Amino acid sequence: MEKLKFENITKNMKVLYCKDDEIYATRVVETTHGHPSIPMIRLHGGFTILYASRNKALYEDIPVHRTELLIEDKAVLTDLNTE
Repeated sequence: MEKLKFENITKNMKVLYCKDDEIYATRVVETTHGHPSIPMIRLHGGFTILYASRNKALYEDIPVHRTELLIEDKAVLTDLNTE
């Protein structure tokens, strides 16, 4: 799977969010450039991420990516509020 570039992420886009070896299915609420021009993304569920961080990634939520995760035996979670 190829990590989405910030420029290609749009409002209401369905994405797979990788956080600490967990994968969540969610959608983008808003993208902005914070201060000083740090790319920030707000996800459904109230999470705001600094997209410049190396340990965080967004992938487009498409069937091909879901299949890859299934083959790798990785679960896709739907609730970002679960720890």
